[in-house]
Amino acid sequence: MSDFIKVDDSQIKELQKRLARWVKVAPEEVKKVLTLGGEMVRREAQERHLNGPKMPRGVGDPMNATLGRRSSRLFQSIALRVMATKDGKFSAQVGTNVRGKDGRAYGREHELGLNGMPARPFLRPSLIKKRPKIFEMISKEFLKSYGK
Repeated sequence: MSDFIKVDDSQIKELQKRLARWVKVAPEEVKKVLTLGGEMVRREAQERHLNGPKMPRGVGDPMNATLGRRSSRLFQSIALRVMATKDGKFSAQVGTNVRGKDGRAYGREHELGLNGMPARPFLRPSLIKKRPKIFEMISKEFLKSYGK
């Protein structure tokens, strides 16, 4: 994984603790806020990275890649999935399942830079940009659910 993604583990661990308690008390609110956060990331990826001039072959950019037009299969395939596990945890996933004609994972190749292609990430920079707003939104909804 690229070194441009820096995660503040203490912030994420604290949020995970809060969410674990919140899931037991208000699971529908947790699902709602994860859906809203995932939609923010999905829209950012589509509007910022998958809607613009296509970068020339052999050129990559870890934070500002643009990969094409709104009509592209990759743009249209970006989807959000919010899931609950058997142990009562929730997760939100934003991604694509587009494959090339040869069966290779097209989105993954662009995101990570595989098979001689430079990295042109569209999901990770979107999450990085939206993370502060998502944390703020989760905190507000968390406090609202508890009535504080």
